[in-house]
Amino acid sequence: MVDSWTHLEQLRQKVIQRAKEAVSGREILDKTKGLLPVVRRMVLKVKLRIADLLIKDPEDAILWEGEIDSTSFAVQVSHGTALSPVGKVRVS
Repeated sequence: MVDSWTHLEQLRQKVIQRAKEAVSGREILDKTKGLLPVVRRMVLKVKLRIADLLIKDPEDAILWEGEIDSTSFAVQVSHGTALSPVGKVRVS
């Protein structure tokens, strides 16, 4: 499972806490892209690509309301796939 979160910069630590809670405290990998100028009620289209992995529904959308929100993607890993595939999340 890959989750993509949207949030205000000052809520980053809260997002990390929520993400860890979602996986019962296990380690997570978090990476911030940077600030994107968006306005409330804007629909953010999120698309995930990871080389050599199958993502059944690679696109989703988030309605930005100025609060923490996320979208999740189920990712299928085939036997023998490298442990560190390179991926990309695109928000438009």
